[in-house]
Amino acid sequence: MSKKSKTHFFLCILLAVFASVIQTGYGQTDALGEIKIRCEQMKEIAHFLQGKSTGTVTFDSAKNQKMTQVTTHIYKQNVNCVLMRETLQMDGRVVDDVYAVNSKYGFILSRKEGMEWTVKELHLTDPGKVTYNNRKLREHVIVPLTLSYSQRLVDGSHLLSKPKADKSGDLVVFEYNQPTTKQSLVVGKGTMTFDRKLHMALVAVNAISRFGPDPKETSTKVVYEYSGTLKGDLAKLIKRTVQRSTPNVKMPSGVTLSYSVDEYDLKYDENVPDSEFTLTAFGIPEPKGIIWDQPRRLIWIWWGLPGIILVVLAYLWYRWRSNAGPVARAHL
Repeated sequence: MSKKSKTHFFLCILLAVFASVIQTGYGQTDALGEIKIRCEQMKEIAHFLQGKSTGTVTFDSAKNQKMTQVTTHIYKQNVNCVLMRETLQMDGRVVDDVYAVNSKYGFILSRKEGMEWTVKELHLTDPGKVTYNNRKLREHVIVPLTLSYSQRLVDGSHLLSKPKADKSGDLVVFEYNQPTTKQSLVVGKGTMTFDRKLHMALVAVNAISRFGPDPKETSTKVVYEYSGTLKGDLAKLIKRTVQRSTPNVKMPSGVTLSYSVDEYDLKYDENVPDSEFTLTAFGIPEPKGIIWDQPRRLIWIWWGLPGIILVVLAYLWYRWRSNAGPVARAHL
C-alpha cells in the first residue's frame, strides 16, 4: 500500500469514528429529551394513580442478627384528596397508620392490632399540615407512584449528564448527580439505565451516596421490573429490588447490608369518590360542622322511595278491594 493510500485509509477510519461519535451523541441527547417528555407525561397523570405496594426489607441488626420488616402501603388519590395507609409488621407487632387530606380537612389515624382507630392529628383550618417525613402528603405519595419515570428528573433534584452508550442499543445509560437541597441532605452519584423497549422507563440504578457531612458512603443497586402500562404507553412498575451496603465497624463483616423487595399493584383511576378520604370511611364521626353533599343518585333514591311505597300500597289496596267485593256480595 502506497503512502498516499495509507493516508487516505486512516482518514476514512478517522471520519468513521467521528461520525459514530456524533451519531451516538445525538442518539443519547434525543434519548434524554424523550426521558424528560415521559416524566412530564407521568406528572400529568400522577394525581390519579392508585394502588398498593408491599415491601419486605431484610437487614443486619446491631446484634449481628438478620431482621425482617414488612410494610404495606395503600395509596388513593383524586383531584382534591390524597390518602396513604401504612401497615408495619416487625417482631410480631403490627402498627397501622392512615394519613389523609380531603377538601375540608386533614387527619392522621393510628391503631395497633386488634384496637380501634384513634385520631392522632386533625387539621380543620389547614389540611396541608398533614405531612410524612417532613413532606406534604401529596408530595410524598407521588414519589413511590412515579418511580418508573421519576419526577426527580423533572424538578432537578437528580441531574443527568455524561451519557454512556450501551452495546445492546435498547438500553441507554446516563451518569447522574444528586446535589443537596433544603429537603434532602443526601449527596449521590452513579448511573441510571433506561430501556427504549419500555418507552424510556427506568430499569436500573447504581449509586454511591452519603448523608450530609457523614464521610461513610452507601452503595446501592436498584433493579425495576415492569408489566403492561398505566395509561397510554407509560410502563407499569410491578417490582423494585434494592440492595444497600454501608460501612459499619461494629459489624464483623465491616458493613451493614440491607436487601428489600417492593411489589406494586398500581392503576390509573379518575373516579375515586371523596367519601373514601373521610373519617367516616374509618368508622369515626365527622368533625362538628362538617357536612358533605350527598351524591345526586342518593338524593333521587330518597325522593323516589316514598312514591314507590305509595304505589305499592295503592296496588295492594286495589287487590284487596277486588277480592273483598265478591265475598261481600255472596253473603247478602
